[in-house]
Amino acid sequence: MLFYTLAYTVTNLGAFAVMMAFRRESEEVLELDDYAGLGLKYPALGAAMTLFMISLAGLPPTVGFIGKLYLFRAALTGLDRLRDSLALRV
Repeated sequence: MLFYTLAYTVTNLGAFAVMMAFRRESEEVLELDDYAGLGLKYPALGAAMTLFMISLAGLPPTVGFIGKLYLFRAALTGLDRLRDSLALRV
């Protein structure tokens, strides 16, 4: 759980850092359409934003995928333990 929280926090901070850097470079950015062509104007910012968005979506092999994998594995292990403890009480 801690790994997922840390990965999610770093990824979100990175995405917002890209948004702030893009805002400084050009006029005020208010809508999604304002980010059109980000990769053409600023390739490094575009690549970083793409990586952060893919990680937030949880696609492999990003840290977002690994964090969600650990989270689901822990949840399933917890369900197994709950099932076992309920079976012992019956």
